[in-house]
Amino acid sequence: MADSKKKTTWLTAISAAAVEQGITLPPFVPTGMGTARSEINGERFVTFKRRLISGSVAEREGVEWTLWTNRDEPRVVLAFREPLQADRARVTAVLRILKGWLLDNWSIADAESAVASAA
Repeated sequence: MADSKKKTTWLTAISAAAVEQGITLPPFVPTGMGTARSEINGERFVTFKRRLISGSVAEREGVEWTLWTNRDEPRVVLAFREPLQADRARVTAVLRILKGWLLDNWSIADAESAVASAA
């Protein structure tokens, strides 16, 4: 039997949680191939990637969030995976990380610590 309950996507869930908490994140702009990007001041950005693979593989591998710096050239700061389906607790944890990286100007150590503690 098909699941009649529509599942919330990560980007929709993050956007809704940000509005609920009064956080103004830069928008996520689709960049193709299941990827979206949110950027602040050209110096920092975040990418979200849902690989275009079969549902069973996606269920196992989840989605990937990557924090970047773009001072001289784009450089990955860190990447972490989340389950394919967004749940409230994980959305809250990821939103905290995105806000810290994009809006609060966290250091790399701050971001690494937040990702490790959210795991």
